[in-house]
Amino acid sequence: MRSQVTLREVAAAAKVSVATASRTLNGRCSPYVSEATKKAVLDAAKRLGYRPNRLARALVTGRRNMIGLAVPYVGYPFASAVMKHIQERLHPAGLGLIAQGAEVDAERYAEDMRVIEAEVDGIIAVERVDLLRHFLELSRPRAVPIVSVGAEVAEELDHVAVDLYTGAVEACRHLASVGCRRIAYAVPAVSFHPQEQRLRAYERAVREFGMEPEHIVVPVGTRQGAREAIKEYACQCGLPDGIFCCNDVTAIGIFRGLRDLGVDVPEQCALVGCDGVEDTECFDPPISTIVQPIEEMCRMACEFLLNRIKEPDKPRQMARLQAALVVRGSSARR
Repeated sequence: MRSQVTLREVAAAAKVSVATASRTLNGRCSPYVSEATKKAVLDAAKRLGYRPNRLARALVTGRRNMIGLAVPYVGYPFASAVMKHIQERLHPAGLGLIAQGAEVDAERYAEDMRVIEAEVDGIIAVERVDLLRHFLELSRPRAVPIVSVGAEVAEELDHVAVDLYTGAVEACRHLASVGCRRIAYAVPAVSFHPQEQRLRAYERAVREFGMEPEHIVVPVGTRQGAREAIKEYACQCGLPDGIFCCNDVTAIGIFRGLRDLGVDVPEQCALVGCDGVEDTECFDPPISTIVQPIEEMCRMACEFLLNRIKEPDKPRQMARLQAALVVRGSSARR
């Protein structure tokens, strides 16, 4: 049986010193080491199947070599994509991942975060800034550094924010441009609050066109919940001819509900989602959506957190990324 690949073997395959290979895989590479050299080390480690001994590293460094991830709604494809990209970034550095689904209840969230921080060197907290701030109030001083990421962030922390407001305005204007005269906003109840970016953008945009905002509030934020919500709304209020959805899971459920009603998408009702998950491309017609830069968001979140772990007194790190509307068949009327 093949023994575990050693650091020396990785260094030999990449044609670098053991010290350079070690620093590269630990994320402590010298600024004088070229990107080509770093890539050669990472490629060699991946090709050989190198797995750092976390226990040995922890004994030497005093660190746990684990990163925590608090992500909302773990059943959503968006959450799965975030976990995938975070793990891909941490693995080459020999870091493990502990993921925790963010509960709606603030006390439960705080309890889960305390459990995570006891086992990790730092935490990446995705969305649900209301729950995160509640935890921060209860945890002073903090045990480990935290990076806040997503459409809603705690700006007092290191953070990577995603601008969904601009994309949401663009989505609503797009719906108006294809002839929609009643544009509704479909949103899970848990995300329906006045300061949320997409809601503010939607209400601003529809009022620009002289329309009254209409809200399809989905009591349970699942595909099936959205499927039933649009049928109930159409029965009570009539069918809007355009719907912008808070996320792609809601858009997928709305799409199915419209089909149940015999509605032609997009000719009778044009539909736009938000997040850019891969599932939206697999419908007929494919669902238009606002694509979040998930991979870049995760890359920067890991970079910020590892920087903070190495340099606790480093100035606050901030980034703002743009999401982009991708128009597909669900809103491209003839």
